[in-house]
Amino acid sequence: MKMKKSCKRDFIAVGVFVGMLVLVTACGNTGKLDSNKEYKPEYRSYEFNDLNYKAVYNLKTFMEMQGQPMNAERFFDFTYALSGKETGSENDHLVSITLENLDAKMITALGQQKFDTRHINGKSFEMIISAVGSKLSYPHPDQLLRLDMGAMAGGVLNLEFILKYNFPGLPDTPLKDGETWTETFQRTQIEGSLQPLVNINAVHQFVDVENVDGYDCLKVESTYKAEIEGSEEQMGTNWTYIGKLEGSSTWFFAIQEGFVVKVSSKEKSKGIMKSTGDNSMEVPIQQEISVDINIR
Repeated sequence: MKMKKSCKRDFIAVGVFVGMLVLVTACGNTGKLDSNKEYKPEYRSYEFNDLNYKAVYNLKTFMEMQGQPMNAERFFDFTYALSGKETGSENDHLVSITLENLDAKMITALGQQKFDTRHINGKSFEMIISAVGSKLSYPHPDQLLRLDMGAMAGGVLNLEFILKYNFPGLPDTPLKDGETWTETFQRTQIEGSLQPLVNINAVHQFVDVENVDGYDCLKVESTYKAEIEGSEEQMGTNWTYIGKLEGSSTWFFAIQEGFVVKVSSKEKSKGIMKSTGDNSMEVPIQQEISVDINIR
C-alpha cells in the first residue's frame, strides 16, 4: 500500500524529533546524577591510572618603572600524567606526577624569550593528598621540578603551583545542589620579578550536575579573595610586595571516579612592589591570570 505524502511528511517529522531528542539526551546529563540528591566528593587517588591532563597557564603583567612600561606575558603549556597508589593510610594517597612536556615562554617589548625545559620534561615527583584535598605534601621535596627563568623574569619557579588548580579542596560532609563550603590555602605567584606568598580564601558552590567528556560530574563554581605579600633581595636591592587578588573558577568533579575533569579559572591582582635603600622606588603592578585544565 502506498503511503500518502502527508503521512510521509508526518513520519519524517516524528523521526527528526526523536533523533534530536536522542542527540540532546546523549550530549547532556546522562541521568545517572540527580541534583536533588546529596553527594560526598572524595579524591580516590589510589585508583588513578595514568590520568592525562593538558593545562595552559597565561600570566599578563602590567607594570611601570621610572616612567617606562615593562609589561610582560608568560605562557606555560603543560601536559602531564597522574598515577596513584595507597599509602596504608585510610585518608591519604600517594600520587606520582610525570611532566610529559612543558612549553614556557615570555613576551615583552624586547621580543620573545623561550625557557629551556629539557631538563625537567619527562621527569616525575610524588605528592601525598588527602581524600578531600586539604593536604598536599611531598615526601621527597628534592624531586620537585623547578624552572629557572632568570632573576628578572621571576626567578626559579616550582612547578607544583599548577597542581592546586588540579586538586581544589572538597567538603568534609555531603552536600546538595546550591550548598557551599570554604577553603583556605597558600601558593606562590609571580608578581613582577618576585614570587610572594598568596593567602587565598575560597568559597566553593555545588551548582549543577553535568556530563563532561563522558564523566558524570558535579559542577562547582568558586570565588577567590587573597592577600599577597613577600620580600626578596635581587642584585643587592631589597624588594617587598603587598597586594590583593580576586578571581573565580568553574570546575567539574567526576563523582564516581574521584578526580577533577576540567577547570577554567580567571584571576586579577593589584599591588605595589617597593625597594628600600638610597634609591628607593615604588612600582605599581597589575596582573591577569587565566588557567585552563582539561583531561585528555
